[in-house]
Amino acid sequence: MRTSFWWLVWLMRRGAIAAPGASLMLAVVIAFTSCVAMVSPVLLARAADDALRYDVQSTVRPEQTDVVAQSSGGPVPGASKRAERGLDPAVDAVWGAQDDALAELHESMPQPLRSTISDPQVLVTSDPVPLVAAPGGRPFPLAQVGLQFDPRFRDQVSLVDGRWPKASTGGLPGTEPLELVVSQPVSDAVEWQIGETRKMVFGDGQSQTIILTGIVAGTDSESPYWLRATSTLRPSYVPDSTGGRIAIIHAFGDPASWSDASDLPVHMATQAWFPTLRDTLEVSTAPQTVRQLREFTSSAHPVVNASTSEVSANVPLDERSVTSLSFGSRLPAVVNDSLVRATTTDEVLAMSATGAVGVLVVVLLLSSSLLLRRRTATLALLSARGASTSQRLSLLAAEGAVIGFPAAILGTAAAAAILGMQGLELPTSTFGDVARVAVAIIGLGLTPSAVLLGQALALGAAGPGAVASSGGSSTARDASAVTRHAVPLLRWVGIATLIATTAASIVLLARPEASSAAFDPVAAATPMLMALTLCVPATSVYPIALSAVVRRAHGRPGVVQMLGASRARRQPPGGILLTVAIVLSLGASIFSTVFISTVHAGIDSAAIASVGADVRLTAQGIPETVLEKVSAVPGVEAATAVYADQPVVVNVGGSRTRLRVVVVDTGGLAEVQRGRPDAITLPTAFDGRGGSSVADDPIPVLVSPAAAAELAGTEAEIDGHPLAVVATAPEPGVLPFTTATLWLLVDRADEKSLVGSSGTAEQILVRVAPHASPDEIERTTQAVRDLLQASVPGPVDVTTASDAAAETVANPRIAAVQALLTAAALLALALGVGGIVMTLALGRKARWDLLTTLAALGATSRERASVAAWDATPTTIVAALAGILAGATTSAVVLSLTDLTAFTGGVMRPEIVVDPLPTLGVILGFVLASAIVIAIGSSSDGLSDSRPSGGARPSHRKDTLHDPTE
Repeated sequence: MRTSFWWLVWLMRRGAIAAPGASLMLAVVIAFTSCVAMVSPVLLARAADDALRYDVQSTVRPEQTDVVAQSSGGPVPGASKRAERGLDPAVDAVWGAQDDALAELHESMPQPLRSTISDPQVLVTSDPVPLVAAPGGRPFPLAQVGLQFDPRFRDQVSLVDGRWPKASTGGLPGTEPLELVVSQPVSDAVEWQIGETRKMVFGDGQSQTIILTGIVAGTDSESPYWLRATSTLRPSYVPDSTGGRIAIIHAFGDPASWSDASDLPVHMATQAWFPTLRDTLEVSTAPQTVRQLREFTSSAHPVVNASTSEVSANVPLDERSVTSLSFGSRLPAVVNDSLVRATTTDEVLAMSATGAVGVLVVVLLLSSSLLLRRRTATLALLSARGASTSQRLSLLAAEGAVIGFPAAILGTAAAAAILGMQGLELPTSTFGDVARVAVAIIGLGLTPSAVLLGQALALGAAGPGAVASSGGSSTARDASAVTRHAVPLLRWVGIATLIATTAASIVLLARPEASSAAFDPVAAATPMLMALTLCVPATSVYPIALSAVVRRAHGRPGVVQMLGASRARRQPPGGILLTVAIVLSLGASIFSTVFISTVHAGIDSAAIASVGADVRLTAQGIPETVLEKVSAVPGVEAATAVYADQPVVVNVGGSRTRLRVVVVDTGGLAEVQRGRPDAITLPTAFDGRGGSSVADDPIPVLVSPAAAAELAGTEAEIDGHPLAVVATAPEPGVLPFTTATLWLLVDRADEKSLVGSSGTAEQILVRVAPHASPDEIERTTQAVRDLLQASVPGPVDVTTASDAAAETVANPRIAAVQALLTAAALLALALGVGGIVMTLALGRKARWDLLTTLAALGATSRERASVAAWDATPTTIVAALAGILAGATTSAVVLSLTDLTAFTGGVMRPEIVVDPLPTLGVILGFVLASAIVIAIGSSSDGLSDSRPSGGARPSHRKDTLHDPTE
């Protein structure tokens, strides 16, 4: 007979109320999945944006990422047509036209480029020329002074003493003093007081009187502006021919004076730039920003806002007039490099996350199997009452939706709360964002229905009623049983496909072009595919091992071992699903721990290699005499110096190329680096070159691979001195004492021939005493720093391996990867243990039937508990061993093929390092948690003398049905 649809619904509702555990478990899985799915993309996006901004800020100097143009000369005088530009009228009359043109350039940029860079800035700077005393003036230290003009320079400095300079009123050069302001450190260095006049002496013999009218200080001394306005806040120094030094300073003049200053017989250069707003960079828009910036920098842009004829009617254009500018920036290259590192990061996270996701899928299948098992009797009754297959499947799908949608919504709400605590929110600002969130909720809400229907249909074409008619109690009818009893040909085809896919993923991962900005999902799935492949031999070993146990148990007293092994071999509750869950769980967790330990070891190695010594100190104009004093500092075992890192022009055949010459004391360098794994291998040609080089003899040089390619097969010389390439550094040819890739390393004996002798050094390299404690190293470093600081006028920068490592670890990418991999490892372990819990729940009815029989036959509670433990223990042991093997194999294969330099900050791929403490912690933690779960489940089953809660006799009410399989 046909049954009312609403009666069917009511019956299913009563069944759900009678056995809510399975429904609740499935709801928890869906809610957790929804929360993770909503939170993870937002957190990963923020971490990726933070890493991009960090890369841009730390890879190169701040000014190199600005969009900058340089040209000889200065602005073509002309007034602005925009009152809002805010220039003083006298300044606007000179700088306004150029200011308008630069502002229009910024406004014409497309988005998102325009939002990434700030308003334009301009600075005109002259070459330094000798500064001498005015007639009757007092002597002062040797100095050279350069002029600077910026229409908005008062935004960069504040007046400390005196007054602002006034604009010149006569032609320059002339008798009227040009008024200037300088900083206090500059004033002190050249002993220049307010109101004192001096003279600039130009190359053609002319001079210009200048007067100091005020002392200024930078409003933000850390601003990148001062990387362009060099020698302004503090002087710089260069050696002179007598062994002394010359102070180089720059002074600001009133920007309205430019019209007169442009006639001075000294080279003037314009720097115009758009500062990059690094905090606005986002990974999602970075490729478009880079493409737009490259288009902008591909052509010159006019910077004369008025027509040329209108301007030139009053101001003739000449070589000192900047009419157009060509911009450039290192930002595209830096961003592209960062995006490649971001891709590597995404792949690594995906490699670890796929294991956790795989376990989550298995847990979802197990929980839905448990729910389907709880509904078996109800579905059987519906079939007996005349409900069609489509009605039964519809009700099953409806129950899945009732479970799934509230759970998905609840998980989304939890995600919003978690993000809110982090100052973030779900992406709902656009229709596309809202649509993606809605699709995710709908998809997760329908997942239980889809899984339940799929499993129900897989159990027989007749639908769930077939399950009921066959009793519904044998675990052989779950998804794992279907897999085990599938057609052998299909099984082997599936295994062959899995192995082929795994091999293909490894090949893709090993490609040289794998380290690109394109995310490769197949390569990212390599660890999971390798773990799944190892499940094949694990499931094959499992019955063989249990058969051996059964044979061994024959003829021995007691039935626990034989009975438990026989049942575990024939009817494992979780079957292959539990094996997959445990293998993926342990494999992903071990991979995560090995990855973290390998990266940290690689960071330490790269930091040591980047310093080139235990301690490196950098300063300007370090006197040679300081080196002996440094060597005498307690705790210093050896010290040497890098005397020069200078560009030179090398004549190669009939062409000229620019390289950098690094001058060191090769003997001292070998002593400082003795025993270090990153020591530079110096050729024997450098031995014994402690004196002066012999005239006309080729100068031996150690070259980088890139420089060797430039010099290959030709005779090279510098200023008439022939070079002899005696060795080439191994790839990648990085030298810790220079940032150049085209470099020549020469001995101090040949310094004068190649770059001249300044009598000073640029870097001091220190080897500390062996076995020194961190506190002793810190005291030694501080003593050396204090010694250098007392000998040089500028700051002293100190770099140690620990400093370099700390700087690398400060990258948000490292912190995000470590946190997410740790979370993924813990999640995978928890889900793996959860799979064991699900397995025990699935087999509880069959265990109860067996244990009831054993109790009737006189078996003790301990024996019954032992038999119950056999349900999950053999599968757990075999799968755990396979999981450990999977973790070791994936770590060895994947980490050896993945470029981890994006995380270590080095140039060489780090060696794989296994930290035993966290690795053993993962394994022992899983083993302990699994043992506890199995022990609790087995004890509760073995000691219980009552039927499971769902097994109570049905009520005599004919319209009520309790689930007898609960």
